[in-house]
Amino acid sequence: MKTIFRFAALIMLIAASVAVAGCSDKKSDRPVVTVSIEPQRFLLERIAGDKVDCASLLSAGANPETFEPTMANLMRIEKSTAYFQIGNTGFEQSVVEKVKANNPDLIIIDTSARVELLRGTHHHHHDDADDDDHDGDHEADEIDPHIWSSAKNAIIIAENILNGLVEIDPDNAELYRKNFAALKAEIEALDAELATTLATCRGQAFLVWHPSLSYFARDYGLKQISVGSEGKESSVQHMKEVLEECGEHGAKVFFSQKEFDGSQSATICRQTNTKLVEINPLGYEWEAEMRHLATSLATARND
Repeated sequence: MKTIFRFAALIMLIAASVAVAGCSDKKSDRPVVTVSIEPQRFLLERIAGDKVDCASLLSAGANPETFEPTMANLMRIEKSTAYFQIGNTGFEQSVVEKVKANNPDLIIIDTSARVELLRGTHHHHHDDADDDDHDGDHEADEIDPHIWSSAKNAIIIAENILNGLVEIDPDNAELYRKNFAALKAEIEALDAELATTLATCRGQAFLVWHPSLSYFARDYGLKQISVGSEGKESSVQHMKEVLEECGEHGAKVFFSQKEFDGSQSATICRQTNTKLVEINPLGYEWEAEMRHLATSLATARND
């Protein structure tokens, strides 16, 4: 009798193992893709649903300007069918070069294709008269990579994602196109909503540590004033110019990210008489973050 029970238990164990393996195989049937940042993942998952296995290269709080991918990051991309670049960030080119050597079949999708790129937004004033003029020329020509801060750009990014998904998974092309159409209509409605919310703010300025909202400012007729670079100490001359611009353009809000120096942010708010508003431009909840930017500006104007 014990032998029979042991045999039955063995059969159940084997059956369970097969079932788990079957589930794992089913999951692995989904294309594995990697995106650069969380706002891309938001757009991709709205189009693809659960048809793909998607992960972001940048973790929460990571800085795309100084990001160095870990071995785990690189291994994830090497195992991916496709890598969806946000485009024009410094770390992406080195990542592609590294993973292509081990996965030459990796499909690279540039989601910044056809986006009208801004240049020179990262330029900062220099106090040193001996600064090399060529450095200034380089900054003036530097592409602003923060294209996801624009609803209009988001539609283009989403369409590039759609095209990439259709390329790697044509069996679900009809579903992807249907989901994209719904997402596009939603973003267009959001763009109209933001324009209405910010209608009375046109010409107004806002402060930000790093010039990450250039496309947002362009879309709604706002002026972005960069306080410094990644929370570093600003020069006396630059802070004087910031104060003058704040007064001239009526800045009422200072957008800051939690990873930057909070004490410095509070000091700048006192100096500029602005309200400190925390933002997360690299967060997954892209749509909510866009609304947060607009309502913060509109509310501050009416206070």
